Amino acid sequence: PDELRERLLSFRKGTTAPYTYRGFNLPNAMLAFRLHFLGLEDVLESIQFENKQYRVFRGDSVGATMLKPGGWEPRVHVVITALTDEKSVFVDVGANIGYHSVRMLGKVEMVVAVEPHPLVREVLNLNVATNRSTTTRVAVLDCALGATRFDSALPNMHPGHCNMGSIVLDDHGDIPVPVIPFDAHPLFTGIDRVTIVKIDCSGNELQVVQGA
Repeated sequence: PDELRERLLSFRKGTTAPYTYRGFNLPNAMLAFRLHFLGLEDVLESIQFENKQYRVFRGDSVGATMLKPGGWEPRVHVVITALTDEKSVFVDVGANIGYHSVRMLGKVEMVVAVEPHPLVREVLNLNVATNRSTTTRVAVLDCALGATRFDSALPNMHPGHCNMGSIVLDDHGDIPVPVIPFDAHPLFTGIDRVTIVKIDCSGNELQVVQGA
């Protein structure tokens, strides 16, 4: 909308106070507008979990489970927490909407979230921005990790019609996705030590490990 565009321009020049668009303060408002532009608003709902605010896909198993005591994959979170501290680097392969990545903000030095599906990654980016921490660096990667480097694809399935966490690489898909070995990605070549890697990528976990 023209109003949001004008406010964004003013905000960048430092001439206006923080602006709210559909419940989000700038610069998160721009991410919220992107979700609106992509037609995702109607399939998302807002969930408060612990002290974090998430946008989740309506009807998806992750969001539904977050409403239950312990949240999504409580045992996985216990292991991640037990093996990390404020100097740790946590890599979340198959980050989905960022449930585990967001929970570690403010608890580790760096979070690397890997999510190849562009629509899911939009929600991941919004959740990271909404809950951003001044003590944790975050990198969101738009590729898939595998044993070798090759070009693959993902099926063009819109949220609300499927479990977005169950989508797998498909060479006949409509969304191009580069697959890169863990150790070949330039981000990881600049990191001295990765503390822990959580991998959840619908059956491709072994290939991720083989590329490390």
